Amino acid sequence: MKISTETLAVLTNFQSINQSLVLKPGELVKTLSDDKCILATAKTSETFPSEFGIYDLAQFINNVNTLGTDTEIDFDGNQGTFKNNGFEVSFRACKPELITQAPDKDLPMDDVKLSVVLEGTDLKKFLKLANMNDLKNIALENRDGKIYISADDGSDTSNRIEHSLGDTDKENCRVKFLTTHLKMIPGTYSVESTESFAKFTSQNGDLNYWIVAQK
Repeated sequence: MKISTETLAVLTNFQSINQSLVLKPGELVKTLSDDKCILATAKTSETFPSEFGIYDLAQFINNVNTLGTDTEIDFDGNQGTFKNNGFEVSFRACKPELITQAPDKDLPMDDVKLSVVLEGTDLKKFLKLANMNDLKNIALENRDGKIYISADDGSDTSNRIEHSLGDTDKENCRVKFLTTHLKMIPGTYSVESTESFAKFTSQNGDLNYWIVAQK
């Protein structure tokens, strides 16, 4: 099989969440951060043939990128074989039980407190501002019929960013996340949040991220 540039981009993003990954048979790729605060899933154009544990995902990706995007990969038990233009790389699998794995089922979205669409350009600009101002907390908030996204560092002396996202008919509430946990692939996302976590879904529905809320 070959891995598309789109799927390689997903794997590169997932590597920022967890350096290791277990590929499962089928079209769905999942990852879970070691602290279990970020769960991500992606539907791919490829169908992976079997379970395959990857301890160093960055190394796996770099092998494919170096050999070329038309690299053929054969997964065979404890080994993946990369072939292209006369080159062959044997990539050893890792035991799946040594890797933090995503649960089989998605997290249920019960008792949604707020929902909003975050446009890609706004989200990109907001996260850039939060990072350049060293703001560690990001909050989504329903307040008096409006919904906002804001960033601060939890003190009264820090810089603060707030962006209005439109109207809402839901009750006032505020859900907070760590800036470092928002590791989505750039784009527009529909967001639903409970008091415990938020779900970010891409426009085409192929990408989903669940991010645990902070107390």
